[in-house]
Amino acid sequence: MAYLIDVVFVWALLFASGLVLFTIPISDPFNFSPFVCVFLVSGPLYFTVTVVAWSTTLGKRILGLRVVRKDGPGISFGRAFARYFYYSISFLIFGIGFLMILFTPDKRGLHDLICDTKVVHR
Repeated sequence: MAYLIDVVFVWALLFASGLVLFTIPISDPFNFSPFVCVFLVSGPLYFTVTVVAWSTTLGKRILGLRVVRKDGPGISFGRAFARYFYYSISFLIFGIGFLMILFTPDKRGLHDLICDTKVVHR
């Protein structure tokens, strides 16, 4: 549910930025438009920066959740980025990385297991 809230938030930001960036003329159709560039970096930046800065994203904050290292403290930028990257891998393998949350005793998905993180209630 937290991820869904985050995706809706990021898409709303993309839509707002798209209204501005689509008005910029593109002379070469083979170059990335400014909107495509914003689209490619918005997800990784949002999910990485918010977790590093506040140990949570907007969706997790609404649900009272935080992301921490398995041994307790907050996570670094590199670990948060890797966690986002493995989110993508979990989607590519038909969501199996997320289904693992249902079957692991400490409720950790593939991204958490690889990055040595966990999601806890605040």
